[in-house]
Amino acid sequence: VPQALGDRANLHPKNIGDHLVENRECVMRAMLRNPHFTDRGDGYKESIYVVENCERKYFVHFLKLDPGVSRELSRRENISPDSLELLQGFAELGHLDVDLQIDDGVGSSSLAFGEFAVIPPVITSYTVSNSRKDAPVLVYRAYEVSSSEI
Repeated sequence: VPQALGDRANLHPKNIGDHLVENRECVMRAMLRNPHFTDRGDGYKESIYVVENCERKYFVHFLKLDPGVSRELSRRENISPDSLELLQGFAELGHLDVDLQIDDGVGSSSLAFGEFAVIPPVITSYTVSNSRKDAPVLVYRAYEVSSSEI
């Protein structure tokens, strides 16, 4: 798991403030910028951000899929050799149900609300599908990239 995500995994809302103050030299340097890239099409919108944290750089994708829409995803830049891609589906405000299908051409799986998937580096492209017929799904993807890729 990338350092910037893994070192926060066990934090509780009651102690997050103390953690941020004690580790401000590492944590507070993270910065969300304007999208590095935005792509729109029939039934989807994807924005890609570059996030820097602890001298490491990540690509963070936010993809909105309309009901019944599928989209093939691939990495725009090379993933760092020691990083995995994290993927999670979220429901739009007012909904709690997510039905996100992931197919890499060899097998498929399904993500429900609150679940996440780890996409190994050997998979360079895969398809995500919003199986809901009544609401969009928001797909979050994150992975570390080498500094030379940005």
